[in-house]
Order: sequence, then C-alpha cells, then structure tokens
Amino acid sequence: WGVRGRLGVQGCDLTLNYVQEAEGALIPKQRIGLTAKGDVGNLGVYGALGHYFDKGVESSTSLLLGADYSYNLDYNTKLTIQLEYLGLELSSLAPQQREGLLKMKGSDKRLGLLIGRADYPIDDFSGISLMVLVNLYDGSMLISPSYRNTLAGDIDLTLGASVFRGRENSLLSPGGSMPRAVLTVGLSYAF
Repeated sequence: WGVRGRLGVQGCDLTLNYVQEAEGALIPKQRIGLTAKGDVGNLGVYGALGHYFDKGVESSTSLLLGADYSYNLDYNTKLTIQLEYLGLELSSLAPQQREGLLKMKGSDKRLGLLIGRADYPIDDFSGISLMVLVNLYDGSMLISPSYRNTLAGDIDLTLGASVFRGRENSLLSPGGSMPRAVLTVGLSYAF
C-alpha cells in the first residue's frame, strides 16, 4: 500500500510518497520519496530522492537529477537534449548481489551513472538519436545511436546499435555475458 501527496508551488510540481511493500519483497519493505519538477527559463529540470528502510536491513538512498532542453532549429525541426544523473546507494543489497548483478566489489556500495541523450528529427517521418551512459565510478560506458522511420501503413522501423566500453570487470565492459556491441532492428504498429 502507499500514500501520495502532490502540490504545486510557484510553477513547480512537488510530490511526496510513502510505500509499504508486501512481505517477501527483495528490496527493503518501506520507502519514502520526494519528487520535484519545473522550468528554469527554457530548461526543464526535475529530481527525485528516495530512501529505502526496514527493520534489520541497512537503509539506502537514491537520487535522480535531470534537465532537458528543446531548441527549434527551424519551423518543423526541434533538437531535444536531455542529461540525467542517477546516484544509488546499494547498502541494502548483499555483497553477492552487488558483485553478481552490478560487477561491484563487495565493499562498494554506491553507483553513479550519467546519462545523456540527443534527438534530432530528420523530417516528419524519421529521426536519429544518440544516448551515452557513463558509470562515474569505474569509467565504463554505453554508446547507443538509433534511427527511427515511419513506413507506409503506420509501421515504425527502429534501427539501433549499442557499444559497450570499459576496463575488464567494470559495469559496462564487454566480456562474459556482455557483448562488445549489439545491433537491433524493431518493427512496431500502434493500434
């Protein structure tokens, strides 16, 4: 169950949440969160802070900070840029979970990710984008360009690639079950 309160303050949207998870959840059973979003000039800004806690388990905190900006290149073309920071304190995960899932050393309890994305519409039916994700603690990264096109019959074609870079045993490094690169092709139809 959960409780949520929301209010607007001078053009900002603020939300406060409390959640009590069911028995047997993998994460701590209680969490409280605060979100805020608004505009600073032409820049959209947003953030979220979460705190996870429970009896007999170390508490942990997560933080998301982001900004987005759209720039009109001409009447029909808008470049969109987004930048986010995600900080996670993973004290509530067992060292084996941190090592197995996130390639973190047993003593490491923090993860910091910086994510950037740019979208550019080529025309009314197609566009390109680039997303880059960097682990601030180990320097590994993911680079992911993509191309979208609306085909006849409102079928959307997406072509993408993801390239993984980093030192051996870093979060986003190739090796083991992580490939060096992935190519994707997708078709979708909205009805």
